Amino acid sequence: MRLLFRFLRVDFEIVRQVARFFFWRLCYLFVPGKDRRLRLAQRLQGRGITDFLRNLGATYIKVGQILSSRPDLLPPHITEELATLQDQVPPFPFEQVRATFREDFEKPLDSVFKDFEEKPIAAASVAQVHRAHLATGELVAVKVQRPNIEKTVERDLSILDFLARAAEIIPIARRMNFRAQVREFGQAIYAQLDFRVEAENNRRFTKNFEKLPYVRIPKLVESLCSKRVLTMEFIQARKIEAVLPTIRIPRADMAKRLFHIYTKMTFEDFFIHADMHPGNILFDDEGNCFILDVGLVNNVREDYLPIFMRFNLAISQKDGPGIARAYVEEYKVEVKNYAAFEADCVAIIQTLEGKSASELEFAKYVLDMFKMIRKHRLHMDPNVTLLNVAYLTFEGMSRVFDPHFDIMTIYASEIMRIISQPKWRGVFERHFQKKQPAAPALAAQAG
Repeated sequence: MRLLFRFLRVDFEIVRQVARFFFWRLCYLFVPGKDRRLRLAQRLQGRGITDFLRNLGATYIKVGQILSSRPDLLPPHITEELATLQDQVPPFPFEQVRATFREDFEKPLDSVFKDFEEKPIAAASVAQVHRAHLATGELVAVKVQRPNIEKTVERDLSILDFLARAAEIIPIARRMNFRAQVREFGQAIYAQLDFRVEAENNRRFTKNFEKLPYVRIPKLVESLCSKRVLTMEFIQARKIEAVLPTIRIPRADMAKRLFHIYTKMTFEDFFIHADMHPGNILFDDEGNCFILDVGLVNNVREDYLPIFMRFNLAISQKDGPGIARAYVEEYKVEVKNYAAFEADCVAIIQTLEGKSASELEFAKYVLDMFKMIRKHRLHMDPNVTLLNVAYLTFEGMSRVFDPHFDIMTIYASEIMRIISQPKWRGVFERHFQKKQPAAPALAAQAG
C-alpha cells in the first residue's frame, strides 16, 4: 500500500511540474526577444526538474545530485540547477539520532560525549551531521544515517525503474538506456548507505595521501564508527572563496597542489572521489586541503589512462578527426552520421586555435564535447565522465586561486611523468604503437 501511495505521489508531482512548465512556457510567448525566451524556458525546465526531485525527498534528491555531475546526459541549464540540491534536506528529529546511536553501540549518547549539539550543522539526503565533544574534550563531527533510509531507497528505485521501463516504449528514449541509468544511480546510492564502506574509503585515502603533507582526510574515531554512524575529527576549515583573503602561501602554489591531487587520485592511485564538488574540499590559512565526504568513490580502471592519453594527444595536436576516431574506436560506438560527428569535433578544436597555453581552458573543451555527445545521442562510459567532471572541478578551483594558471602545461608535465613509469610500458605501446617516452626533467613540478 505504501508503494502505491508513493507511486501516486510521484505521478502527481510529474503532472504538477509538467503543467507548471507549459503554463509558464505559454506566458513566455509574450516576452520580447527570442534569446530571452529561450533562456527563461531553459531556467524553467531546470528548476522544474530540480523541484520535482526535491519535493519527493531523500532518494530523488540523491539521484539529482548524481545527475548534476553527468553533463554527458544533461545540458548545463539543468545540471547547474541540480547542483543546488546539495544539503537542502530538512533534518530528522534528534530523538532518532539518540535511538540510532543506542542501537548501534548499545550505550546512550550521554555516556560517550561530553556534549552533543542537537541541531545538525548539515542535513543531506542520506544523513545529517552533528558537532560534539568526546569525554576527552576532542571536537568531533558525528554523521548519523536517516531512519529507514534503506527501505525508502528500495521503494523509490523500484518506482524509478518502472518509469524507466515506461519511457523506453518511446524509440528515442530507448537509446538513452534509462533502465541502465537507474541501476547506476541505485548502485551509487546503496554504496553510501553503509558507513563502514565510507570508513574504509577514508582509510584508503589517508594512506594514498600520506606523503603529501598538505592533504588531510578527517581522522576517524574508530570505536564510534558503525554501519549507520560515523565519528571523525571536526575540520576547522573553509570553502575556497572564504580562505582567499587570508591564505598564507602563494596562490599559484595552491593551484598546483590542487591539480596534483587530481592527477594522483586518477593516474597513480586509480581511486577517485566521485562527489568532488567545491563543498567537499576545504582549506585553511596554511594551504592545507581537507577532503571530505568520501562515501562515493570510484576505482578507476588502469586502461582508462591510455584512453585519456589518446584524447589528450589528439587535443594537443589540434587533431579534430583524430578525436572522432579515438571516440569511436575506444568506446566502440556506432555514430549515425560520422561525417557530421567528425565535423563537430573539428569545429570544437578550432576554438583552441590562436590561444596561448595560459588562455586555453580545457574545461570549456570538455563541456563542448559533452554538448556534442548529447547532440549525436551517443553514450559515454560514466567512469570517463567522472574523470572529466573531477577535472572540471579541479581546474575551476585552481583558476580561482590563480586565474593565470597555465593548467595545460602542468597537466602535460604530470601526464608525461606518470606514463614514463615502467608499469605503463606495455599499455602505452599497445595503444599508441610508439616507444615509451622518457620522463622530462621538469615533470615533478606539480607539488
